[in-house]
Amino acid sequence: MAPAMPSSDSVRNGYQVPDFRLFIWRFFEDPEFQVSHVHFPLRKERKDPNRGFAIVSEMITKQAWKHLPGPEHYRCAQNCYDIIIYDNFARKFRGDTERVLALEGSDNGINNALYFKLESGEWMLVKWEDMTD
Repeated sequence: MAPAMPSSDSVRNGYQVPDFRLFIWRFFEDPEFQVSHVHFPLRKERKDPNRGFAIVSEMITKQAWKHLPGPEHYRCAQNCYDIIIYDNFARKFRGDTERVLALEGSDNGINNALYFKLESGEWMLVKWEDMTD
């Protein structure tokens, strides 16, 4: 059974802007949607264990892209929930055009960040950091 997809859109600067939660769910769920929402070539920064864990940068082309399945809880079929931290009591996000999805493990070395930017009404992945140990 496929997970239930959240829904909510808003209008910004004349564009129908997808709710980021709806977007990110579909981004991880649908490989074709994902590749169409990556700004190629994509800059990826990562720690290189062969260079003393120095941070190296590489450019990923569309041809070299591999689908990112996302965290396991994005494939949850029932009794699912998101942990959402708001920066105000109204529980509203500011209307900016950037989002960072940080995947930080607890005592396991996982440390990834996906940087998204709203471009022409579409969320686009513009940078990926993998600082996992």
